[in-house]
Amino acid sequence: MSEALDTVWTRLEAWLTTHFLPVVQRGTPQATLAQILRPGLSPEAVGAAEARFGFPFPADFRASLLRHDGAAFWPGTEDFLTLEAAWEDTRMHREVLAGRAAGQGPEITVDGVRQVWWDAGWWSLHSDGGGGGLVLDARPPEGGVPGQVLDFDHETTDRPRWFVSFTAYLEATLARLEAGWYVASEWLTPRNLLSPDHPVYTEDDYATWQARQPR
Repeated sequence: MSEALDTVWTRLEAWLTTHFLPVVQRGTPQATLAQILRPGLSPEAVGAAEARFGFPFPADFRASLLRHDGAAFWPGTEDFLTLEAAWEDTRMHREVLAGRAAGQGPEITVDGVRQVWWDAGWWSLHSDGGGGGLVLDARPPEGGVPGQVLDFDHETTDRPRWFVSFTAYLEATLARLEAGWYVASEWLTPRNLLSPDHPVYTEDDYATWQARQPR
């Protein structure tokens, strides 16, 4: 594991332990960090997933899976998918694509990203609950970056690159948590367990929320 990846995970673990675990423990006193950040996987399990996927995972994503297999709480999304759930989501998108009568049409590449509905080299990272989320690009076209993180919206083929790597995505997630922008999953933490000064739920994206904060 690279120093940058180890650092960001250590800080994420510390933030969740300090700020979020006590909230969960109000309803479940015996809760541990492992119920928020799921334990890592074996190299064999990760290798089996790569075999099903058909492409090797980027090195930082693979190392991350050995430390944590997704999360039950993740800012700005319903779930940071486990490896198994991510494969099911990825497989579902592949099946939907295969069944699309019109296919995808001509491939268009913008800034190193295929502007298509779905690509065989994309791996689901998380779900926003509405058919969208972020995907990891394991086989970018010319001009792309292996492991770049893209925005996926099932209603369009507009695929902006949000982060150049999985590590960069984690670093941005940490920055948002430390800034105070996050959403507590309703099923995990009922709102009546939250303290009065706990950040309230917001549907604003991070940029909108940040612009509204007092200077």
